[in-house]
Amino acid sequence: MKPTRILILIIALILLWMNAGVRQDVLAQSSIQLALDPVVSGLEQPVYVTHAGDGSGRLFIVEQGGRIRIFQNGSLLSAPFLNIQSLVSCCGEKGLLSVAFHPNYKNNRRFFVNYTADRPNLKTIIAEYQTSSSDPNIAETNERVILQIDQPFSNHNGGQLQFGTDGYLYIGMGDGGSGGDPQNNAQDKNKLLGKLLRIDIDQATPFAVPSDNPFASGGGRGEIWAYGLRNPWRFSFDRANGRLFVADVGQDAWEEVDIIEKGKNYGWRIIEGSHCFNPSSNCNTTGLALPIDEYDHGLGESITGGYVYRGTQFPELNGTYIFGDYISSRIWGLSETSRGTWSRSQYLSSGFNISSFGEDEDGEIYVVNYSGGKVHRIRVSNPQPSSEQLTLIPSTAKSGRFTSSFFVINRGEQQNQITIKAHGLTGSVTATKDITLSPVGFYQADDVLGALGLPLGSFGPLTVESNSDLGLTVVSEVRSATGTAVFLAGKKKAETSKNRIIAEAVDTGDKGAAGTFRTNLGLNNLSSSPANVQVSFYNSAGSLRGSGSFSISPQGMTQVD
Repeated sequence: MKPTRILILIIALILLWMNAGVRQDVLAQSSIQLALDPVVSGLEQPVYVTHAGDGSGRLFIVEQGGRIRIFQNGSLLSAPFLNIQSLVSCCGEKGLLSVAFHPNYKNNRRFFVNYTADRPNLKTIIAEYQTSSSDPNIAETNERVILQIDQPFSNHNGGQLQFGTDGYLYIGMGDGGSGGDPQNNAQDKNKLLGKLLRIDIDQATPFAVPSDNPFASGGGRGEIWAYGLRNPWRFSFDRANGRLFVADVGQDAWEEVDIIEKGKNYGWRIIEGSHCFNPSSNCNTTGLALPIDEYDHGLGESITGGYVYRGTQFPELNGTYIFGDYISSRIWGLSETSRGTWSRSQYLSSGFNISSFGEDEDGEIYVVNYSGGKVHRIRVSNPQPSSEQLTLIPSTAKSGRFTSSFFVINRGEQQNQITIKAHGLTGSVTATKDITLSPVGFYQADDVLGALGLPLGSFGPLTVESNSDLGLTVVSEVRSATGTAVFLAGKKKAETSKNRIIAEAVDTGDKGAAGTFRTNLGLNNLSSSPANVQVSFYNSAGSLRGSGSFSISPQGMTQVD
C-alpha cells in the first residue's frame, strides 16, 4: 500500500490591492551573480547527476557510455557503481541517459535506469537494478527490464527518469526523432513517443498503470500522463510543492519551459513554443497548454532543464527555477513574480556544454559540464549588501506538541556577530540572543524559543541580524515528535511585504491533535502603518481552495488557523 498522501498547500500572501496576472514572460536583469565551483572532474561524457536519498551524501553521476560513478567524501571512486557499457548504444543523443532511485532505496536498494540499446532495432529501455547487499557502492549486474519502447530514429530519445512525490515513476519520451515529428507521434495518444509517462513499479510486474492516469480507462495508452512534447530531455519536481517543470527542446526557432499537468496537450507538432509550426500559420491552438517561458535561437538552441532551488545555502535563489542551454552555455533563473507571471533573468554564461542539472540531498544545485567532464556546484558570489542583512522567520511556536528548530549559517569567510530577536504578538521584542559565528560556521537550536528563554505557549516572528554586515542564511523548521511540519528559508525584511509563496503547509484534518500536523499562518506587520492583506490557499495542482482578507495593526500580528 502506498502511504496516504498528505495534502500539500501552497499559501500565497498577496497585498489586497494587487491581482495575480495572466501568463506573461518578462526578461529581467538579475542582481544575483552566480559562480560555478568544480567539485568533480575526470568524467567521460557526463549527462546527469543526482543523489540516492539515503542520507549518505553521495553524488551519482551518469556517463553516457554506460557507467554510473560515485562521488563520495570529496573523491570520485575509481570503481563504477554500475557498468552496462556492453548493453548501451551510444552516442549522439543515445546512451545511458539517467538514473532514479526508489523513494525507499535506503531499505530496498532498488534503482532504475533509462538507456538506448539495439535489441535488435533501436529501443529505449527502462530497467531496474539493485545495489549489492554487501557493498553500497556497487550494483548487482542482474537486470529486470520494465519497459521497452521502439525508437524510429536515433535522436529525440528524451531520457529523464524521476520519482514524483506520489511515489510513481515518471519517464520523459521524445517524439521519436528525425525532424518535425514526421510520424506525428507526439499527438498520437496511442503511442508512447512525445509523452510524459507515469507508472507504478511497486504494485505489479513489470509495472502497473495508476488508476488516476488520464487514459487509464481508455482514449489512449494508460501510461501517458501528458502529451504533445518534442524532446523533454530534462524535467524535475519542485520538492516544496510537487510542481513538475519540463524543458522541451525546440525545433528550428523556440525553446520552452512547461509546467506539466495531468492529461494536458503541450502542442508539439502543432506549435513550437507558443508559435505555429504545422501548419506554419493559422494553427488551431484550442485546448493546448502554452509554455510558462520560451526563448528564441538568438539566445540558445537546445534547452537543458534544471531544478527549483530549495537549498539552504542561498536564500536569494529560493523558489527560482534554474535552467540553461547546451549550445549557448547560458544559465537563467525563472521566477514567478505573481501567480502565472514569470520573469527570466540571465545569471551567467558557463562556457561549456550544459548536459544537465542536478540536486544533492540538501537541495543544492549542480551543473554537468559535458564537454569538460566535470560537475560544478552553483554558488551565489555576491552576498547581499549590508542594508539587507536583516532576515525574518515569519512565525515560530513553542508548545507541548510543536517546537521551532532553527539554524543560521555564516556565509562569509570572517567572524560574524549576529543578534536573534523574538517578537510578541504586538511586535515588541520579547527576548534577544547574541551569537558569534566562526568563518563559514553555523548555529543550530532544536528549540530556538527555549534557547531564548521563552516558555511554552510562545508564538511570534524572529528577526536575525548580522551586526558585521556579512551574508547569512537562516532556515526554520516547525517540528512535532513525528516529523517536520514547515520548512521556510528566512526572508529579507525588504521582501516581507511583497507577493510571495510559502513553500509548504500541511493540514492532516486532525486540527492539531497530538502527533499530527496542522499549520497556522502568522501574518506579521513589522511596519508602523496598518496592513491590508489577502491570503489565498492553493492546492498542489494550482487550484484556489479559499481566500480571506485581513487587517493587521501597526507592529501587530494576526493568526490564521
